Amino acid sequence: MTKDIRLVVSDFDGTLCTSDLIVSPHTWDSIVLLRRKGTAFAIATARPISFLRTVIPAEIYALVWKICHNGAQIFDESDNLLQEAGIDLFVQKNILQHLIDEDSSFSWYLKDQWMCNRTCSNADRKVYGIQDHYPGPVEADIAILAHSQAVKILALRPSNAADFRRRFETHASIYESRLGDLLMISANNHDKATAATLVLEAINSTWAQTLVIGDELNDLPLFRKAHRGIAIRGAPQALRDLPCVIRGVEPLPEEIGHLLKTV
Repeated sequence: MTKDIRLVVSDFDGTLCTSDLIVSPHTWDSIVLLRRKGTAFAIATARPISFLRTVIPAEIYALVWKICHNGAQIFDESDNLLQEAGIDLFVQKNILQHLIDEDSSFSWYLKDQWMCNRTCSNADRKVYGIQDHYPGPVEADIAILAHSQAVKILALRPSNAADFRRRFETHASIYESRLGDLLMISANNHDKATAATLVLEAINSTWAQTLVIGDELNDLPLFRKAHRGIAIRGAPQALRDLPCVIRGVEPLPEEIGHLLKTV
């Protein structure tokens, strides 16, 4: 594909793994091969670091950068937390009040602690994408957020997502799931691309030497910055239409490993 790539940044759900959270052994092998060639690899996801620690094999985990909560947290290959951005407290207060007024179910992350404002039902777990064996959020008093910045807020089944975006999109980073049943809210001016920029600075490289891979709208910031991108088959048109996308290359998640071996 190309020989001058210094960094590959890839989404996880629906990109490296299938809908059943299965990653092909070829994909893990290809990441090892890339690292041996001197190409850095970053996984950029909306998921928390605690999730990645359970699904990535230890020998792979030590080889990759981890960008979590859509860019709010960055962990290096040695699992050191390099940056954590919390939502502005004033903005957070207004977001929470709006969700309460709408009688919405929502959850939040304080570092690695996942909490929610009401009991998490099986239907809620499905929207969150929680596996059967994976713990869900713990019901807690939202008063804890009065003086503590959340790294991410998740709003379930918003009654009017468009109105929410109009109110808060200039004060927070907001992404909507493809089905429209989940809003992901994190700190303003922090996304997967701003996090990947810090990785590039750490490895002394540039966006011109970066390949990005993704399948959802929260990957848009990466695709807008990168010079080369691969959109997974079935990705939103807004992603596939961006200039960096390599035409005629739309792999399925299980095909990513074979593709990475050409980098």
